[in-house]
Amino acid sequence: MKRKNSAAMEDNIRDKVEKRFEARNELISHAVAFLATNIFLWLIWFLTSRGFAWPVFVTAGWGIGMVMHFVTYNYQHGFGARKHEAAIEAEVTRQLQIARAHEALRRQRLYEDDEIEDADVYELDNYKGRGLRLSDDGELAYLGPDEEDDPLLQSQR
Repeated sequence: MKRKNSAAMEDNIRDKVEKRFEARNELISHAVAFLATNIFLWLIWFLTSRGFAWPVFVTAGWGIGMVMHFVTYNYQHGFGARKHEAAIEAEVTRQLQIARAHEALRRQRLYEDDEIEDADVYELDNYKGRGLRLSDDGELAYLGPDEEDDPLLQSQR
């Protein structure tokens, strides 16, 4: 994996920061428009009829959109994003610990298999390693007893 040079890393960081500031500015402008429009509508209602409170529909509908905009911003750039990153880091750390534990157990089993009681060291002098070959379907396979002495197959090893 290639390492990015410092200019590319700086551009990447700058893009992320600019996106965060742009999203915050959009949220602020949305909130200002929501407040100004709703104050104006409620002022009209208050100064005219004071009958049925019709601005409640605008306030409620737009308020739902405003809350969703805030939640989205928070999840992508605010506390929710930090919480999401922390949860991912915790899970990665947990998975690495599990993988290391499995590797340690696997190594321990390999060493335990090597510790055969009363093993004769001289038996290893006569040990003949088994060869491997590539089978017709592309998998590695052990050489059979009749193939181990075949000079053509031994030259391919």
